[in-house]
Amino acid sequence: MNNAVWFDNIRIYHLLIDRFNGGWQTPPKSENVFCGGNLQGVIDKLDYIKELGFNAIMLSPIFKTANYHGYHTLNFDEVDPHYGTWEDYQQLLDLAHDKGMRIICDFVPNHCWYQAPIFEASLLKNGGKHRDWFWYKNDDSDEFRGGELHD
Repeated sequence: MNNAVWFDNIRIYHLLIDRFNGGWQTPPKSENVFCGGNLQGVIDKLDYIKELGFNAIMLSPIFKTANYHGYHTLNFDEVDPHYGTWEDYQQLLDLAHDKGMRIICDFVPNHCWYQAPIFEASLLKNGGKHRDWFWYKNDDSDEFRGGELHD
């Protein structure tokens, strides 16, 4: 199918991996902890999602993270072990495609956690590599401006 036509007819099921189909009997409390949802849980529900009428799934970030929601990225090269592996992700892609579904993975490169090695390397005290990838209050300080609006 033509990509433009497919996109015109997209119906997206958006889910937070850690809070989706984690195998629990009682829904988890909304706390700042991992609760067990993973890529296998998404795979297990592909037919259910398709039967609801969706032809695409948008996943929360899959990368190694400091928090259950995935937006405190520590490493963009690794799948967070709470969610699974690259092989699990590939299996999800393959099975979804076999069912005529698309997978959209939320990738937010500016959501890097302050303990991520790439951020720590940008600090002057650690050599300042890729310092220009981050926004510091001034050139001679490691005081960063996370989440603030530019002046």
